[in-house]
Amino acid sequence: MTRMKTTCAMLAVFVMMIQRAQGISLPGGWGACPKPPVVEDFDINSKPFGALYVGTWNEYERFPVPYEALIKCGKATYNIIDATTVSVNNTGIREIKIAGRTLSRYRQSASGTATIPDPSIPAKLVVSFGGQILSYFAKGNYWVLATDYTSYALVYSCTSLPFGVAHFDAAWILTRERGVAPEDLGALKDLLRDGGVNPDNFFVVDQTHCTVNSDPFHYLRDQGGNM
Repeated sequence: MTRMKTTCAMLAVFVMMIQRAQGISLPGGWGACPKPPVVEDFDINSKPFGALYVGTWNEYERFPVPYEALIKCGKATYNIIDATTVSVNNTGIREIKIAGRTLSRYRQSASGTATIPDPSIPAKLVVSFGGQILSYFAKGNYWVLATDYTSYALVYSCTSLPFGVAHFDAAWILTRERGVAPEDLGALKDLLRDGGVNPDNFFVVDQTHCTVNSDPFHYLRDQGGNM
């Protein structure tokens, strides 16, 4: 057991060294995942102020995560399946540029489900993407730390290495209205910080020019590139 824990620690060091060498810094740190408090009495089916938590949420700010690299115009759409399950459809535009020149621009999407494993803590969901085989490797926790259901939501996710030697954080500030900051943005970040997660990792998501051409390489052709 000690040998396995040492191996995991060495793996964590190796991953962080590669990140630093490549100028990449994934949010996280040593030790197990933080456990910030979640929304009490969260009800994904509730209708305060005449609105559901389900529907479409736009990314206002997020932590840098590998699976959303180069993604702008990120948004998530949730729909009820049953009392403890919702469908998830995440979309965005992956824009690849080199030296200011757009090489490719196309819509990226991922579909899955979010479930509530413990009905006594409904704000702690687990999201799975892909089919039966892929979903085993594409699961993540989805904790709702704050929401008013109508304009903003603060969501946290964390991946822990075995034995809790290190962890990687992800967080999103979601808004119903695209590109508009929630009025209590500072308070949301303070809430995350108080829960042991560094909000300085947030960056503003570009929510402009959110339409795409059906041809992902038309920018390159339009600029006289050779295909």
